[in-house]
Amino acid sequence: MSTIGHFVYFINCVKDSLSFSDAEEFTAKIRNDFDFRLKVQKFVYISKYFGWNHSYKYILYIRGPYSSALADEYYNEDILKYSPLEIEGFDSNSFNDFVGGKTIPYLESASTILYYMDIEENFTRSDAIQKLQMIKPHIDSEIVRNAYEDIIRLNFFKNKNLYEIVVIDENLDNKKEILLNQINAYVNYFSDFGKCNNSIIVSGSLDYLSMVLEKETLDLEMKNDLLELLSNYVSDVKKIYDLSDGNPRVFEYMNLNSLENKFNRIQDYISQELGIFPRLYDSEFELDEGD
Repeated sequence: MSTIGHFVYFINCVKDSLSFSDAEEFTAKIRNDFDFRLKVQKFVYISKYFGWNHSYKYILYIRGPYSSALADEYYNEDILKYSPLEIEGFDSNSFNDFVGGKTIPYLESASTILYYMDIEENFTRSDAIQKLQMIKPHIDSEIVRNAYEDIIRLNFFKNKNLYEIVVIDENLDNKKEILLNQINAYVNYFSDFGKCNNSIIVSGSLDYLSMVLEKETLDLEMKNDLLELLSNYVSDVKKIYDLSDGNPRVFEYMNLNSLENKFNRIQDYISQELGIFPRLYDSEFELDEGD
């Protein structure tokens, strides 16, 4: 089980290993430093093997195990203002010995190896090297070998049943179609509000999500996680529409900072974690010309 208090306690325990001094620097690095966010993701994932029985759901992505629920927590700029709650059984000293001074490629390798070792009975060193060479060709095999040997030496797998089995609904294409229809409906609703700044923000974000859904070719687990994330965003858009009561004048003066921040996080996730689509204003982003 995990709470915000547990997360705050954990972050305080690994402050030196993460290399930040205070809450302000943590927030700035979360906002601006992709490698720092990646480290937080991998640290929390690996912590489960050192006694923190947290409940963050992780799925394997291009850069290793990733939890969107965890991302929602650390993007909260007030997160470290919460009181820490001690994590019983968490061996912070051994954890920091394991992750301290480690490079991003090492953390990617270690977390990915742990992911596979947890779901496969006999995941050997040669399996690890072959698997990671296929999905992470940018990582040197020597780094993979070292990470594997460190994991074996620490004997993490005395208990194989560390993670719950997540059942994914295979009928995701229907969910995707329903979500696309919802997005298109709200695009039409907000088009009647004229071209105020808020209308541009909402319509632009919905157009972006529609293009992502049209282009994605993810596997079941990754698609399921993406649909959950985008469905939550569309629900927030619905709340804004309901609050405006369909009145363009009311909508024009609504504060959409929270929605903008959420959309920016979604773009980071889609472009950097999934690697399937650039951010809306990246130089490589191009709108398809109409047929």
